[in-house]
Amino acid sequence: IKINAFSLPNTSLAFVPGVGIRALINHGTANISTDWEIKSPLFQDTGGADLFLSGVYFTGIVVLAWNDFGHPILKLQNCCAQVSHSDVSFSGELSVLYNSFSEPMEKPILKNLNKMLCPIITSEVEALNANLSMLKALRKIDNYTLLDYSLISSPEITENYVDLNLKGVFYPLENLTDTPFSSVPFVLPEHSDSMIYIGISENFFKSASYAYFTAGAFNVTLTTKEIFNHLIRNSQGLGSMLSRIAELYILSQPFMVKVLATEPPVVNLLPGNFTLDVPASFVIFTQSKNSTAKTIVSMD
Repeated sequence: IKINAFSLPNTSLAFVPGVGIRALINHGTANISTDWEIKSPLFQDTGGADLFLSGVYFTGIVVLAWNDFGHPILKLQNCCAQVSHSDVSFSGELSVLYNSFSEPMEKPILKNLNKMLCPIITSEVEALNANLSMLKALRKIDNYTLLDYSLISSPEITENYVDLNLKGVFYPLENLTDTPFSSVPFVLPEHSDSMIYIGISENFFKSASYAYFTAGAFNVTLTTKEIFNHLIRNSQGLGSMLSRIAELYILSQPFMVKVLATEPPVVNLLPGNFTLDVPASFVIFTQSKNSTAKTIVSMD
Protein backbone atom coordinates (compact mmCIF):
# COMPACT_ATOMS: atom_id res chain seq x y z
CA ILE A 1 0.00 0.00 0.00
CA LYS A 2 1.39 3.38 -1.02
CA ILE A 3 0.12 6.84 -0.14
CA ASN A 4 0.76 8.86 -3.28
CA ALA A 5 -0.58 12.18 -2.05
CA PHE A 6 -2.58 13.70 0.75
CA SER A 7 -3.85 17.16 1.53
CA LEU A 8 -5.00 18.67 4.83
CA PRO A 9 -6.14 22.17 3.83
CA ASN A 10 -8.06 22.96 7.00
CA THR A 11 -5.96 22.07 10.04
CA SER A 12 -5.97 23.82 13.39
CA LEU A 13 -4.60 23.35 16.90
CA ALA A 14 -6.08 24.96 19.99
CA PHE A 15 -5.20 24.80 23.68
CA VAL A 16 -7.76 23.26 26.02
CA PRO A 17 -6.91 24.74 29.46
CA GLY A 18 -6.03 22.11 32.02
CA VAL A 19 -6.44 19.27 29.52
CA GLY A 20 -4.31 19.34 26.38
CA ILE A 21 -4.28 20.39 22.73
CA ARG A 22 -7.29 19.97 20.46
CA ALA A 23 -6.50 19.01 16.87
CA LEU A 24 -8.97 19.54 14.03
CA ILE A 25 -8.60 18.39 10.43
CA ASN A 26 -11.36 19.01 7.89
CA HIS A 27 -11.84 18.56 4.14
CA GLY A 28 -8.76 16.38 3.83
CA THR A 29 -8.01 14.17 0.84
CA ALA A 30 -5.74 11.19 0.21
CA ASN A 31 -4.74 9.13 -2.80
CA ILE A 32 -3.75 5.52 -2.05
CA SER A 33 -2.60 2.84 -4.47
CA THR A 34 -1.78 -0.84 -4.22
CA ASP A 35 -0.83 -3.77 -6.43
CA TRP A 36 -2.62 -7.09 -6.39
CA GLU A 37 -2.33 -10.54 -7.91
CA ILE A 38 -4.90 -13.33 -8.30
CA LYS A 39 -3.91 -16.96 -8.82
CA SER A 40 -6.53 -19.68 -9.13
CA PRO A 41 -7.04 -22.89 -11.14
CA LEU A 42 -9.47 -21.03 -13.39
CA PHE A 43 -7.50 -17.86 -14.21
CA GLN A 44 -4.69 -15.57 -13.18
CA ASP A 45 -4.56 -11.80 -13.22
CA THR A 46 -2.47 -8.95 -11.87
CA GLY A 47 -3.10 -5.26 -11.67
CA GLY A 48 -3.44 -2.30 -9.40
CA ALA A 49 -6.07 -0.34 -7.55
CA ASP A 50 -6.34 3.35 -6.73
CA LEU A 51 -8.40 4.59 -3.80
CA PHE A 52 -9.21 8.29 -3.58
CA LEU A 53 -10.55 9.48 -0.23
CA SER A 54 -12.16 12.87 0.28
CA GLY A 55 -13.95 14.63 3.09
CA VAL A 56 -11.41 13.39 5.64
CA TYR A 57 -12.33 14.66 9.10
CA PHE A 58 -10.58 14.24 12.44
CA THR A 59 -10.86 15.85 15.82
CA GLY A 60 -9.39 14.83 19.14
CA ILE A 61 -7.60 16.11 22.22
CA VAL A 62 -3.96 15.23 22.80
CA VAL A 63 -3.44 15.16 26.56
CA LEU A 64 0.10 15.98 27.73
CA ALA A 65 1.32 14.17 30.84
CA TRP A 66 4.52 12.73 32.31
CA ASN A 67 5.74 9.46 33.81
CA ASP A 68 7.88 8.62 36.85
CA PHE A 69 11.05 8.96 34.77
CA GLY A 70 10.28 12.53 33.72
CA HIS A 71 9.43 11.63 30.13
CA PRO A 72 6.48 13.27 28.35
CA ILE A 73 3.44 11.09 27.63
CA LEU A 74 0.73 11.70 25.03
CA LYS A 75 -2.83 10.41 25.38
CA LEU A 76 -5.59 10.72 22.80
CA GLN A 77 -9.07 11.59 24.03
CA ASN A 78 -12.41 12.22 22.31
CA CYS A 79 -11.21 10.83 19.00
CA CYS A 80 -13.62 11.26 16.11
CA ALA A 81 -12.50 10.44 12.57
CA GLN A 82 -14.34 9.68 9.38
CA VAL A 83 -14.08 9.77 5.60
CA SER A 84 -17.12 11.02 3.68
CA HIS A 85 -16.39 9.81 0.16
CA SER A 86 -14.28 7.18 -1.57
CA ASP A 87 -13.64 6.33 -5.19
CA VAL A 88 -12.07 3.03 -6.28
CA SER A 89 -10.62 2.28 -9.71
CA PHE A 90 -8.86 -0.88 -10.89
CA SER A 91 -6.26 -1.51 -13.56
CA GLY A 92 -5.37 -4.81 -15.23
CA GLU A 93 -6.55 -7.11 -17.99
CA LEU A 94 -9.99 -7.51 -16.42
CA SER A 95 -10.20 -3.94 -15.11
CA VAL A 96 -13.45 -3.32 -17.01
CA LEU A 97 -15.06 -6.15 -15.06
CA TYR A 98 -13.62 -5.06 -11.73
CA ASN A 99 -14.60 -1.42 -12.19
CA SER A 100 -18.21 -2.45 -12.73
CA PHE A 101 -18.22 -3.52 -9.07
CA SER A 102 -16.27 -0.52 -7.76
CA GLU A 103 -19.27 1.64 -6.90
CA PRO A 104 -21.02 -1.01 -4.75
CA MET A 105 -17.68 -1.57 -2.97
CA GLU A 106 -17.25 2.05 -1.90
CA LYS A 107 -19.85 2.00 0.86
CA PRO A 108 -18.43 -1.11 2.63
CA ILE A 109 -14.93 0.37 2.27
CA LEU A 110 -16.02 3.58 4.01
CA LYS A 111 -17.83 1.67 6.75
CA ASN A 112 -14.83 -0.49 7.61
CA LEU A 113 -12.33 2.33 7.20
CA ASN A 114 -14.22 4.66 9.54
CA LYS A 115 -14.29 1.93 12.20
CA MET A 116 -10.51 1.54 11.93
CA LEU A 117 -9.41 5.19 11.88
CA CYS A 118 -9.45 6.01 15.62
CA PRO A 119 -7.82 2.70 16.66
CA ILE A 120 -5.11 3.30 14.04
CA ILE A 121 -4.50 6.87 15.27
CA THR A 122 -4.44 5.69 18.89
CA SER A 123 -1.90 3.02 17.97
CA GLU A 124 0.30 5.65 16.33
CA VAL A 125 0.16 7.80 19.46
CA GLU A 126 1.23 4.81 21.55
CA ALA A 127 4.11 4.17 19.16
CA LEU A 128 5.15 7.80 19.57
CA ASN A 129 5.10 7.35 23.35
CA ALA A 130 7.48 4.42 22.99
CA ASN A 131 9.91 6.74 21.20
CA LEU A 132 9.45 9.49 23.78
CA SER A 133 10.26 7.03 26.57
CA MET A 134 13.67 6.49 24.96
CA LEU A 135 14.61 10.16 25.19
CA LYS A 136 17.56 10.89 27.45
CA ALA A 137 16.63 13.14 30.36
CA LEU A 138 20.09 12.90 31.93
CA ARG A 139 22.98 14.09 29.78
CA LYS A 140 26.71 14.22 30.39
CA ILE A 141 27.96 17.80 30.04
CA ASP A 142 31.70 17.24 30.50
CA ASN A 143 34.11 15.17 32.60
CA TYR A 144 32.71 16.71 35.78
CA THR A 145 28.94 16.94 35.61
CA LEU A 146 25.61 15.60 34.36
CA LEU A 147 22.50 17.67 33.68
CA ASP A 148 19.04 16.35 34.56
CA TYR A 149 16.39 18.11 32.47
CA SER A 150 13.50 15.71 33.04
CA LEU A 151 9.93 16.90 33.57
CA ILE A 152 8.99 17.44 37.22
CA SER A 153 5.26 17.75 36.58
CA SER A 154 2.70 17.43 33.82
CA PRO A 155 2.82 20.29 31.30
CA GLU A 156 0.56 23.16 32.28
CA ILE A 157 -1.96 24.00 29.56
CA THR A 158 -3.58 27.43 29.55
CA GLU A 159 -5.65 29.24 26.97
CA ASN A 160 -2.57 30.85 25.42
CA TYR A 161 0.48 28.70 26.12
CA VAL A 162 2.02 25.43 27.30
CA ASP A 163 4.34 25.61 30.31
CA LEU A 164 6.96 22.85 30.65
CA ASN A 165 8.53 22.53 34.09
CA LEU A 166 11.96 20.95 33.69
CA LYS A 167 14.21 19.92 36.57
CA GLY A 168 17.39 21.63 35.34
CA VAL A 169 19.75 20.28 38.03
CA PHE A 170 23.46 19.51 37.69
CA TYR A 171 25.06 16.52 39.42
CA PRO A 172 28.68 15.47 39.87
CA LEU A 173 29.53 12.79 37.33
CA GLU A 174 29.98 10.03 39.91
CA ASN A 175 27.37 11.13 42.45
CA LEU A 176 23.66 11.62 41.73
CA THR A 177 22.79 12.70 45.27
CA ASP A 178 20.32 15.58 45.43
CA THR A 179 21.72 19.01 46.16
CA PRO A 180 21.49 20.31 49.76
CA PHE A 181 19.12 23.12 48.77
CA SER A 182 15.63 23.17 47.30
CA SER A 183 14.38 25.10 44.32
CA VAL A 184 12.00 28.03 44.66
CA PRO A 185 9.12 28.30 42.15
CA PHE A 186 9.13 31.35 39.92
CA VAL A 187 6.82 32.79 37.28
CA LEU A 188 7.85 34.21 33.92
CA PRO A 189 6.75 37.78 33.13
CA GLU A 190 3.62 38.10 31.03
CA HIS A 191 4.73 38.59 27.41
CA SER A 192 3.19 37.49 24.13
CA ASP A 193 5.46 38.88 21.41
CA SER A 194 7.67 35.78 21.11
CA MET A 195 6.95 32.14 20.39
CA ILE A 196 9.20 30.60 23.08
CA TYR A 197 10.24 31.89 26.49
CA ILE A 198 12.89 30.19 28.64
CA GLY A 199 13.25 30.88 32.35
CA ILE A 200 16.28 29.83 34.42
CA SER A 201 16.18 29.95 38.21
CA GLU A 202 18.99 30.52 40.70
CA ASN A 203 18.74 26.83 41.57
CA PHE A 204 20.06 25.99 38.08
CA PHE A 205 23.26 27.95 38.73
CA LYS A 206 23.51 26.83 42.36
CA SER A 207 23.33 23.17 41.39
CA ALA A 208 25.95 23.72 38.67
CA SER A 209 28.23 25.48 41.15
CA TYR A 210 27.76 22.76 43.76
CA ALA A 211 28.30 19.94 41.25
CA TYR A 212 31.52 21.41 39.83
CA PHE A 213 32.77 22.22 43.32
CA THR A 214 32.06 18.68 44.56
CA ALA A 215 33.74 17.20 41.49
CA GLY A 216 36.88 19.27 42.15
CA ALA A 217 36.66 21.31 38.97
CA PHE A 218 37.53 24.54 40.80
CA ASN A 219 40.88 23.23 42.07
CA VAL A 220 43.60 24.32 39.66
CA THR A 221 47.37 23.96 39.98
CA LEU A 222 49.62 25.75 37.49
CA THR A 223 53.26 24.78 37.08
CA THR A 224 56.11 27.09 36.13
CA LYS A 225 56.11 25.76 32.58
CA GLU A 226 52.38 26.38 32.13
CA ILE A 227 52.68 29.95 33.43
CA PHE A 228 55.70 30.54 31.17
CA ASN A 229 53.88 29.24 28.07
CA HIS A 230 50.84 31.38 28.89
CA LEU A 231 52.98 34.53 29.10
CA ILE A 232 54.62 33.79 25.76
CA ARG A 233 51.32 33.06 23.97
CA ASN A 234 49.74 36.29 25.22
CA SER A 235 52.76 38.59 24.95
CA GLN A 236 51.74 40.37 21.67
CA GLY A 237 55.23 41.32 20.50
CA LEU A 238 56.99 41.15 23.86
CA GLY A 239 57.65 37.44 23.56
CA SER A 240 61.44 37.62 23.40
CA MET A 241 61.72 39.92 26.42
CA LEU A 242 59.26 37.88 28.50
CA SER A 243 61.03 34.72 27.46
CA ARG A 244 64.33 36.12 28.74
CA ILE A 245 62.79 37.29 32.02
CA ALA A 246 61.15 33.92 32.50
CA GLU A 247 64.43 32.12 31.90
CA LEU A 248 66.27 34.29 34.46
CA TYR A 249 63.69 34.50 37.23
CA ILE A 250 60.89 31.99 36.73
CA LEU A 251 62.50 28.89 35.28
CA SER A 252 65.54 29.24 37.54
CA GLN A 253 63.30 29.19 40.62
CA PRO A 254 60.47 26.76 39.78
CA PHE A 255 57.23 27.30 41.65
CA MET A 256 53.57 26.35 41.42
CA VAL A 257 50.36 28.32 41.83
CA LYS A 258 47.35 26.59 43.34
CA VAL A 259 43.88 28.15 43.12
CA LEU A 260 41.01 26.35 44.80
CA ALA A 261 37.47 27.24 45.74
CA THR A 262 36.87 26.79 49.46
CA GLU A 263 33.08 26.80 49.01
CA PRO A 264 30.74 26.52 46.02
CA PRO A 265 30.57 29.84 44.15
CA VAL A 266 27.32 31.71 44.78
CA VAL A 267 25.25 33.22 41.95
CA ASN A 268 22.55 35.74 42.82
CA LEU A 269 20.11 36.80 40.11
CA LEU A 270 18.91 40.39 40.30
CA PRO A 271 16.58 42.41 38.04
CA GLY A 272 18.69 43.12 34.96
CA ASN A 273 21.89 41.96 36.65
CA PHE A 274 23.58 39.19 38.62
CA THR A 275 26.42 38.79 41.11
CA LEU A 276 29.02 36.04 41.45
CA ASP A 277 30.79 35.38 44.74
CA VAL A 278 33.72 32.94 44.62
CA PRO A 279 35.23 32.03 48.02
CA ALA A 280 38.72 30.88 47.05
CA SER A 281 42.24 30.32 48.28
CA PHE A 282 45.39 31.30 46.37
CA VAL A 283 48.71 29.64 47.22
CA ILE A 284 52.17 30.02 45.66
CA PHE A 285 54.72 27.41 46.70
CA THR A 286 57.99 25.90 45.58
CA GLN A 287 59.09 22.31 45.61
CA SER A 288 62.62 21.28 44.76
CA LYS A 289 63.52 17.75 43.83
CA ASN A 290 63.34 15.31 46.74
CA SER A 291 61.90 17.94 49.09
CA THR A 292 58.54 18.92 50.52
CA ALA A 293 56.51 21.86 49.23
CA LYS A 294 57.30 25.26 50.74
CA THR A 295 54.61 27.94 50.77
CA ILE A 296 55.70 31.39 49.59
CA VAL A 297 52.37 33.26 49.50
CA SER A 298 48.93 32.23 50.74
CA MET A 299 45.78 34.32 50.34
CA ASP A 300 42.05 33.70 50.90
